[in-house]
Amino acid sequence: MGRRDRVAGDLDAARDPPPFEILFRYESASGDDKRRLIDRLGLREAAERASSVDRRRIGLRASDCLDRLEDASPLPYLVIEESAASGMYGAWQAAKSKLYLALGTLGYTPKTSGEGGSYGYGKAGLIRGSAVRAVLVYTCFEERPDDPGITRRLMGMTYWGQHDLHGDSFTGFARFGERKSDGTVRPFENEAADSVAGSLGLAVRHPEEPELLGTTFLLVEPTVNEYDLVTAIERNWWPALEEDDFDAVVDGYGGRLHPRPRTDPVLNSFIDAYEWATIPQDNATMTARRYELGTSSHRLGSLGIVADPEGWSYPEQTGSQNDEGIDHRSLVALVRKPRMVVEYLPTPRRGSKNRPCVRGVFIADDGINDALRDTEPMGHDAWRTTASDDATDGENAAIAHAVIKRIGGRVREFQRSLTPPERPPEDIRLDLFDSLMRRILRGIGTGASAPPSDIRPVSIELPHRAEQAGAGTIRVVGRAVVSLSEHFEGDESSATVRLRYHILDDERARDPISLDVEVPAGFGRLAGDDATFEGMLSHEPVSFEFASKPYSSDWTGRLVADVDLDPAEIREP
Repeated sequence: MGRRDRVAGDLDAARDPPPFEILFRYESASGDDKRRLIDRLGLREAAERASSVDRRRIGLRASDCLDRLEDASPLPYLVIEESAASGMYGAWQAAKSKLYLALGTLGYTPKTSGEGGSYGYGKAGLIRGSAVRAVLVYTCFEERPDDPGITRRLMGMTYWGQHDLHGDSFTGFARFGERKSDGTVRPFENEAADSVAGSLGLAVRHPEEPELLGTTFLLVEPTVNEYDLVTAIERNWWPALEEDDFDAVVDGYGGRLHPRPRTDPVLNSFIDAYEWATIPQDNATMTARRYELGTSSHRLGSLGIVADPEGWSYPEQTGSQNDEGIDHRSLVALVRKPRMVVEYLPTPRRGSKNRPCVRGVFIADDGINDALRDTEPMGHDAWRTTASDDATDGENAAIAHAVIKRIGGRVREFQRSLTPPERPPEDIRLDLFDSLMRRILRGIGTGASAPPSDIRPVSIELPHRAEQAGAGTIRVVGRAVVSLSEHFEGDESSATVRLRYHILDDERARDPISLDVEVPAGFGRLAGDDATFEGMLSHEPVSFEFASKPYSSDWTGRLVADVDLDPAEIREP
């Protein structure tokens, strides 16, 4: 992205602010460019470290570009460029710096406005976006009183798991920046940041150009291809795209791609619901409705719901098939500023089996936007309805709970208005029973066949119980006993074991309760996830002893254990 010539005089002052844009560029470096990128980012040192430790334990794949630095294959990387954004401003002092919060902390959510740039990239998404878990950030912002003289910074991080090497212990969080005399590593600033950005092939930014304010991300070896990225942009950012709040372009290896949400038949129904939520209606139609949601102390937002009586609303009756990626349950897209979809919330079917599926969009009121944002986990993919002991967290969680509860109530109200009346008992014919009785009376039939056995390569047992943990609280304790079953051909397989204990809210599994797990020999924790473990599984059972954190005895929970084997080691029976 090159610098644009400025227009002098009054015309420059009067022009409209430039639109917010994001450009995703898929690049690959070969020859001298590859060597320059390797040297500049210190990838040889990273490759040497990766070859000396257990890759899975630090969160890396069995093989990646670090194994191919010296051959002739290109080095792939993804550049994400914002324009006309605010940048990651703030003095380099912990919570004062947006860049520090973005790169240098884990699990910290600042209590600040939910506006921001980046449209919900999320640090977790960036880390997963790089196969080698390496992210570099170059940001440009206006000068601020608490950070005089600074308008650009550049820094990189690797996010590997804790590991030991040559008798020393390492956190796995390595910084790429300017090393100071005291041994600390700080971001490159101003001209130094520009110089490093230019050496990496990144467009140089300038604080006096509004369209050049913002942030550039570089991800080494992207894990998602350009087509899946376009789909993800459409599914998660379509409200902003529809409102022309920003534009997103993907320059892939096969050419330039533009997200087009309206070309997706699934998203079209949500876009219709969005229009009902954002534009006052007279509710004259039976197949769409608009609701204003609120409590005695908060205006929550607006909800638009639509139905398709001739299609997906009654898939059983119409024979319509599931749309790819979205199930035919009732779903409500949860939207907050800056017009991003946080989650497609499923609402349970209750009452009549003829109750239709509907699709809706809830748009959070500006007054609760920040409260909802502060309930979101690091991936920004849910509004959590339970909180810690922090009073502010509890208030925000209560707001989220009110939102989810009222959405469910309005969805059921709308469904009831569309539900056909139940058939009178005298009109109901038991066709299957009648057919079976006719065959019995005629002596026709070959007898009942045994149902097919459930052939699984893994055996899982989950003995557990709830016990008192204090006044009004309980905890769940137990163990997960896993092994290869008799149907697995072979002696052992690499396996990933995941344990989760979810709180059920309105029949829906939502917030997980933390588990303290005693890890058996042969398994290790996955980096960044205390409840996922990797190791070798055999026919000899291994036991994961666990105890949950205390939680309210008013809540109901569900224990879930998943075991994934290496697909290459599974043979079909």
